[in-house]
Amino acid sequence: MKKINIGKNIARLRQKAGMTQDRLAEYAGVSKSAVSKWENSMTYPDIVLLPELATLFNISVDELMGYSPQLTKEAIRRIYDELSAKVAEGKRQEVLDRARKHIKEYYSCFPFLMQMAVFYLNHCTFYENKDELLEEAGGFCRRIQKECDEPALVNDAFYVEATVLTIQNKPTEVLALIGEDVKPFRQDSEMIAGAFQQLGNISKAKEVTQIMIYQYMLLLIGNSASYMMLNLDRLDILEETIRRMSGVIELYQVDRLHLNVAVQFYLTAATAYCTHNMTGQALDMLERYQKICENSSYTLHGDQYFDQIEPWLKQLNQGVERLRNETIVKQSMLSMVKDNPQFSMLHREKRYQAVVRCLQNI
Repeated sequence: MKKINIGKNIARLRQKAGMTQDRLAEYAGVSKSAVSKWENSMTYPDIVLLPELATLFNISVDELMGYSPQLTKEAIRRIYDELSAKVAEGKRQEVLDRARKHIKEYYSCFPFLMQMAVFYLNHCTFYENKDELLEEAGGFCRRIQKECDEPALVNDAFYVEATVLTIQNKPTEVLALIGEDVKPFRQDSEMIAGAFQQLGNISKAKEVTQIMIYQYMLLLIGNSASYMMLNLDRLDILEETIRRMSGVIELYQVDRLHLNVAVQFYLTAATAYCTHNMTGQALDMLERYQKICENSSYTLHGDQYFDQIEPWLKQLNQGVERLRNETIVKQSMLSMVKDNPQFSMLHREKRYQAVVRCLQNI
């Protein structure tokens, strides 16, 4: 937030209006020296004078004081990135103090409040008071739902709060928030693409359709990983799911397009194989995981096929899918293998040890 700078603002506005300090003093019912002290930031006008001064200059009281409760998208992104980088440097308490200071200053800037909820979600595992941070994130979401009049942001708030409740292991609350019935996909995007096509804007119609394909592909892989964990007792389903989704990942080069989705799938596959004591197959999955971590970009991007999604991805990276700092992502990739109790049976395997060494050197 900009510091209150009412003195300089009064001087600037007075000069712009062609007024002398004497004339302004007469209007406000104060002495010329009082006006001089205002403009030199030695004192502030009495609070009852603020509406009169704002009216004189035809601006709001907030403008007079140089105060804005809202942040631009660029400012929000900069704050998020700076905080995330500080977490990666290990300055965690400093980050938390700074984040809470920003939140207090911009508590009515709902896009920023949403980003702070996402920030807490992405980084809470680095803090001992994880549950406290999750509670705070849920509170931000509920404030947005109650006070914000922007439907898209309110929908995001429901989604993020449901994620918080899931992490908190509160399934009843999740169902109460979003309902128990599986809803069909909304056709908004298809209708948008169709509307652009009818308008003759084929390029835009292609872009929207391409974004839909990209999203559905990632959703398919993510849901397939969840489906594997629901079928740990069915080796046939596990292996068929791994076969099919490995083909999708390879065909669409998901390992290069979206590192997180690809590595999470292979990590889940390795975990599933471990439950069946299938050491060789589990190591195969971890080696695929390692190769992706070594060779893939840690930022979202398109490729020759998905060649029109870059602007959308840039916008996405400012919303509820906000990514973590690259250093933190790399640390997490190592931890998910090295510190995962599901892989304790693999610790003596040379292939497992090689995977850990490679992840440590990325």
